[in-house]
Amino acid sequence: MPRMTDFNFHERRLARSLVVLRQEAGLNQLEAARAVNMKNQKLSRIEKGQAPSYHELCALLDVYGLVFDQWQPYKDRLEEAKSPGWWRAYGLAKQNFVSLEDEASLECEYQLGYVPGLFQIEPYIRAILGASRVTKSARRTDLDVEIRLRRQRRLFGPNPLRLHAIVEASALTSRMPDADVAIAQLRHIVEMSVRPNITFQVLPGNIGPHDGQNGTFIVLRFPDPADPDVLYIEHSGGSMHVEAASQVKASRLSFEHLATLALEPDESRNWVEKVISGL
Repeated sequence: MPRMTDFNFHERRLARSLVVLRQEAGLNQLEAARAVNMKNQKLSRIEKGQAPSYHELCALLDVYGLVFDQWQPYKDRLEEAKSPGWWRAYGLAKQNFVSLEDEASLECEYQLGYVPGLFQIEPYIRAILGASRVTKSARRTDLDVEIRLRRQRRLFGPNPLRLHAIVEASALTSRMPDADVAIAQLRHIVEMSVRPNITFQVLPGNIGPHDGQNGTFIVLRFPDPADPDVLYIEHSGGSMHVEAASQVKASRLSFEHLATLALEPDESRNWVEKVISGL
């Protein structure tokens, strides 16, 4: 069974920096814990990503030999770790896919059944949410729509998310809602696909067996090389985040192979335009 991630990236970054400081100070974990009158188990949790209190952080920095003027970057990281992301206002937990995506620099998505969420227009979102067997209130549906549209802001701005999306052809044809929604959605994909930070490819349905038949998956990469890539998998019971290096590497290689089987970006755009002309 793949190991699920359970972390906040700001907490993890702070944790890594504290481990480095402790090691540079020549202390093992037990010695450092005793020096600040802390249980070893507590320091262990902090070094695995649990945010310390402000006073605990200051005590550790002092023991590790940092002078007061050197504390601010670490206090800033603690503040970031404890600040709620925009998604918390929508009722999402601190550790969720949206929080990971918000930190990522590259998203590689293979989509078997739907238009990728970062491409979806509101009518399409409402259509697929309405087709779900899970009954939701109108308010919850509205919030889910807002979340998906809010996520798409990551594709714009001075430091946009790079997106490489490979979509199985049937997700763009037979699995679309009515013709009006389909046309609007496909036109939006064409418009988005020309952006410099976006690579869009269509995987034809006639290529035979391939790795993508196991289901949709996303691999996220982050700006800090110390942050491991994360694999996100959707399944019938929900979804999971996986950090295990072997699992992530296997999915990354599968994605690279699928990219060689898919149509080139220009061909994919032409393919979508032909679908539009036939609707």
